[in-house]
Amino acid sequence: MHWGGLTWARCVERRADDPDERRRLRRAVASHLANARAPDVRPDGDHVGFPARGPRVRDGPSTKIGAMQIHEFQRLIERIYGDKDASRGTPATFMWFAEEVGELSRALRKHDPHNLAEEFADVFAWLVTLASMNGVELDDAVRKYAGGCPRCGSAPCRCDEARRQPRTDAAVS
Repeated sequence: MHWGGLTWARCVERRADDPDERRRLRRAVASHLANARAPDVRPDGDHVGFPARGPRVRDGPSTKIGAMQIHEFQRLIERIYGDKDASRGTPATFMWFAEEVGELSRALRKHDPHNLAEEFADVFAWLVTLASMNGVELDDAVRKYAGGCPRCGSAPCRCDEARRQPRTDAAVS
């Protein structure tokens, strides 16, 4: 896969300072490319390349981002970048996402609070793009956490505490 005249591996190498980070990014991108599928094309031309969405039922409060709900942000990103994203495809879009995660990693490592908000926003925008391209409504997906930890159901999570509890006779049988 080429990206701006360079292979994705070279792009990853240029964006990651640490050799272990480069290897992790390469494996992640390679794994994603092996499992990637072409985006669906809608016949009506609306958000070309994104899977068609059926009617959605909202149960409970929506997740908010500032004054904007997650589904509103997802539609905004689709309006701004939808055509470009669809023509780029999921594999190349994932590489851009990985690059932004690398930039966020560097900002965190350098303790650069001035740049953190911008990098978090970029990572979230690329994540939203990938979700849209693959037919995932993030507003619905995050409801997985509405009742607390999906595994133990607690907030805060008590999964580690449950593993540390001594087993009783009732738990063994």
